[in-house]
Amino acid sequence: MTSQFISAVSTLARPFAWFDLLDGWQLRLTLERLRNQERALGAARGDLARIIDAQFAEWGLTPAESDVGLLALKGLDLSEIAQLRGAAQGTVRAQLTRIYAKAGVSGRHQFAAWFVEDLLQDGIADRATVSEVV
Repeated sequence: MTSQFISAVSTLARPFAWFDLLDGWQLRLTLERLRNQERALGAARGDLARIIDAQFAEWGLTPAESDVGLLALKGLDLSEIAQLRGAAQGTVRAQLTRIYAKAGVSGRHQFAAWFVEDLLQDGIADRATVSEVV
């Protein structure tokens, strides 16, 4: 009786072994996708950093203005930037004003939008095309 029970359990368990293999395969595929996405994200970060550096150079920002501009793009407020740089808030405010003037924008929102606009432009165009079709 025991050998029949073991045989029955073994027979029933065989299909589940396929599920285990399938789950393992799906896990490997998911992990590989995540690795690929992480590599792509790293490349995008590097590209964005190079774009920002090149644009800051084109605008003629000083090294101090570039540092302040980058911190502003990261979302830090005036007091946080001043604290991190060990500078007075008035100094940071003046640097931001010069950055905005050199960039030809009126403030922080336009400054950040300058870099985001090109990234979103294609996505907006693609969505408009899809919505026209639907």
